[in-house]
Amino acid sequence: MRFLQYSGLMDKLESVSRRYDKTVLIADELPGLSDDDLELFPLALLGSFFPRHSSKETGISSKIVVRAMAKSFGKNSSEIEGMWGKQGDLGLVAQKLQSKGKQNTLNKKELTLNEVYLQLRKFPDITGKGSVDAKISTLTGLMNKADGNEIKFLVRLLIGDLRSGVGDGIVRDALLLAY
Repeated sequence: MRFLQYSGLMDKLESVSRRYDKTVLIADELPGLSDDDLELFPLALLGSFFPRHSSKETGISSKIVVRAMAKSFGKNSSEIEGMWGKQGDLGLVAQKLQSKGKQNTLNKKELTLNEVYLQLRKFPDITGKGSVDAKISTLTGLMNKADGNEIKFLVRLLIGDLRSGVGDGIVRDALLLAY
């Protein structure tokens, strides 16, 4: 699944308040997903990187995300934290900073949900000296690939604050509706 498709769905889910409407939006996406995406998609809807039965964690804090944003956008962390305090949504801050002028990367590849999860699921194994810098470098690389609405939902996914109103019950009902 293209991350652009995921972020577009998340945008729609954020704007819809009725539970049934959210369920239908999700159910409409499910049949077209590959097996790999079908495993990740429900987790992404809930803002998780690992199934609940797993004890693994990415170890990503909002501070690490802010530092990655600072590196990606050429700002300092305190400036981004100040914007976050005023805005109240780090995803919107990232979107605003990106729109002010992001460098274009040559041969830029499209960001996918699978790529995001592949990179972030390696984080529990990154430990010791230099681990924070390695995580920030990976996050910066993902942020630099994100365009438009993607950056907003990438940052929200990283900090676990999707603001979509989707919970386990809606995901379960969407699976039942689709299949």
